[in-house]
Amino acid sequence: MADLILVMDQKQKHDIASKYPYVSGKIFRLGEFGKFDIPDPYRKPRSDFESALKLIDLGLKAWISKISAVN
Repeated sequence: MADLILVMDQKQKHDIASKYPYVSGKIFRLGEFGKFDIPDPYRKPRSDFESALKLIDLGLKAWISKISAVN
């Protein structure tokens, strides 16, 4: 079973918690620390994919920093 579930936005977080309430305390957004969602760029221009990638990178760096501080 997963210890940490990272999602892109608040809706995904809510949907997973609703379907699997026993993991609700393990679900976080990639942008949790920066308090941002990452919009889905599907069927949108390339610039939306590039923006999403930047937000993913920003969110991952914050998570890596937090997780590294625990170890």
